[in-house]
Amino acid sequence: MLLLLLTHRLWVQVLPNERSSGIPGFITSSLRAFAMLDAGTLLNLIALSVLFQAADIIACFLLAEALSIQLDLATLFVVMPVTYLITLLPISLGGLGIREGVLVLLLGRVGISVSDAVTFAFLIHFNRMLVGGSGGLWHLAETGIQHGHQKR
Repeated sequence: MLLLLLTHRLWVQVLPNERSSGIPGFITSSLRAFAMLDAGTLLNLIALSVLFQAADIIACFLLAEALSIQLDLATLFVVMPVTYLITLLPISLGGLGIREGVLVLLLGRVGISVSDAVTFAFLIHFNRMLVGGSGGLWHLAETGIQHGHQKR
């Protein structure tokens, strides 16, 4: 991340000028937009990202504690980012099955049983769905309120 922060202005010169379509075009336009950000904004983005990831890992730690799974926080700070990166691979819908398999593999190395690891993985998924769903409902309610005020 530090390397990206220090070299982001150079990207504009390296990226092709012609507009392409599809995934390469999306990547190029995304990188170009990223390269236009100032260093302060990038630092804020990195800080917020680190804070969010840390909060997510602490939430996972609390879920493990609720299930009486003996995991230390340091282990989760290693296991969860690896799990999330592998879950991003486009080989399943929403990472289902991948997350569970990776957590079974990695947590098995520290002595967590398969059933506990799978339960933990499903609880993480359920928690994300619950939080995302509540945010979605909040957005729908807020949008409905705003449309109601515009009609008056």
